Amino acid sequence: MQAEIAEEELVPSILVQRLMAGESPLRVWREHRGMTIPALATAAGVPEAAVAKLDESGEQGRLSDIAAIARTLRVDFEDLVPWSQATPASP
Repeated sequence: MQAEIAEEELVPSILVQRLMAGESPLRVWREHRGMTIPALATAAGVPEAAVAKLDESGEQGRLSDIAAIARTLRVDFEDLVPWSQATPASP
């Protein structure tokens, strides 16, 4: 259990604030990782136009593209879902 906790990334409060404000999660995480759209597209093997559309709108795209982007950004797939679209956890 301690090893799992040690591997957890601490998320700066400014990221949480941006996500809560409705910014595109892809853009927030991309900027946090210091990547440009072209660099992320190349690293993830996803067309730059697809990354740009997801980055700008926060809309969902192809699942395979989102999965590749999530791996490249080192986040969970769910981290790229806009908070306004996230389903609340069941009690």
